[in-house]
Order: sequence, then C-alpha cells, then structure tokens
Amino acid sequence: MKLFSMFVLLFYSLNFIYSEDIFFQPLSDHYIIHPGENFCDEMYYHSYRSRKYHTAIDYIKKWKNKPILQGENDLTNLLALYQKNFSNPTIETSSFWNDKVKLKEFLKINLYRDGFDIIDTNLGLYPKSKLDESYGHGDIAYAIYDGYVVDSFDPVEPSGWGKSVLIEHIAPKGKVFEIFWKNKSYRLEKFWSGYFHNESNLVGKNDKVSKGKAICKIGDANGIFNSLHGKNGIKEGSHLHFEIRIQEAPLFPNNNILSNKEKVESIYIDPKYFLENTALVNK
Repeated sequence: MKLFSMFVLLFYSLNFIYSEDIFFQPLSDHYIIHPGENFCDEMYYHSYRSRKYHTAIDYIKKWKNKPILQGENDLTNLLALYQKNFSNPTIETSSFWNDKVKLKEFLKINLYRDGFDIIDTNLGLYPKSKLDESYGHGDIAYAIYDGYVVDSFDPVEPSGWGKSVLIEHIAPKGKVFEIFWKNKSYRLEKFWSGYFHNESNLVGKNDKVSKGKAICKIGDANGIFNSLHGKNGIKEGSHLHFEIRIQEAPLFPNNNILSNKEKVESIYIDPKYFLENTALVNK
C-alpha cells in the first residue's frame, strides 16, 4: 500500500505543476481585490452605465491596513441617493438586490465613483487624495509568467483605458495549461494577461518578458480615475485593472464583444481563479 501511494505521488509530481509553482503574483499582498470586481458578477453588471459585463479584477492598495467606516451607512438613504443619480431599469428585477449587505456595498462603491464623499476601506473606498498616494500610484506590477508583449498603448494625454500592456504566454513544449472553469475543462497552449490604467509602461510591443519582470507602474489612466478629478464620474484613484484571456482578442475589445455575455465568457476568465487553479500538465 505504501509503495502504491509513493507511485501515485511520483506520477502526479511528474505530470502536474500547480498554480503556486507556475505563476508569479502581479502585485504584493499589500493589495486587495476591489469588492464587486470579480468576473461577470452582478455587482459589476450594474457598476457602469455603458458596460454590461466585467472582464477583470481591480487591485487597489490597502489603506494603512485599517478598516474605516465613515459617511452614509443607512441603506434607505443610500438607495434613494443612488436612484437620484443613476438610471438603471434592471435594478428592481435583479435577485442581487435582495442581499442587503451586497446592495449596500454596491451603492457605496458607485456613489463614491460618482464623486460622493464615502469612506470604507473594507471596500477600497479611501479618503480623497490629490496625488492618489494612498492607492499605490507608481507601485510596480509584475509578469505572472514568461511571454512576450503582443500589444501596448502609451498615450501622453488621457485616452481610452490609459497606458496598457497585453502579454501572450505560451506553454512549454509538450505541456498545456489545464483549468476547470464553469463546468468545462480547458487545455490551453497559450493565454494572455493584460495590465491597464498604468502610470507608465516598462515594456513595449514585441519585448520578451520573464516571470516576475516589472511590467508597469500602477496609475490612474493619465488622470481618468483620479480620486479628485476623475473623468466620467469615476473617481476611484489609482489601481491595476488586470485581465486573463483564454482566447485572442484586441487590446481594447469593442462594445460588440463587451456587451455580449457569450463572447465575454468565451474570451475572459476570472484572473484570481485562474492564478489559483491552473495546472501545467502533459499534452
């Protein structure tokens, strides 16, 4: 029996390398994932007026490692304030709204993004900062795996999603990346990681990168997300918008993709889930 167990252990060690051994984390543990920013969840479905589905997670720096609750916390008042400032016909029919805790978090996040002075560091809603220093502006983000830069965008003035980098990662010869996602098994020869809203790009198109290489500095997309003067009512401060794609797509997908749930789900996968659950296996 002991011999059989050792054989099984040896077999798995030769055929599988798991996520903790494969990938380098894009940021240190001084960052949190912005609540409500997981792939395609209902909270994000309602977050922006122009986009139906989310495609990433947003990393925001912990603020002094202390949770603070200030400002408006009454659910009735929050909901009234939101309905006064936003228009969304799907609000009343979504089951999401039956969860009072999630609803309050959602309302706070979106009112904060629209410029209201709400502070809750558990939700990544921090005191307004002229230089966005509390948000990790200028901190380094790293390559999660070996690859090469297939596209980058480096505008001088605020534009689109701001400075951005897209990297293609190819499995070693004879191997594939294997992951089970939404009741389906994927065996991928390649995947893509995206870094968006950067203060500066540290790599350019066609550059080769190695796991752990500095890719960019965290930013606010040339001021688009500045916590005091952000454009389009989004004033959330500097953060890293990080994506994992399992199908090839343009650096900036058009609305025909982002407004189509089937297309989004065929291209994107929850980055946190991917980094934690992918194995490198033999073909």
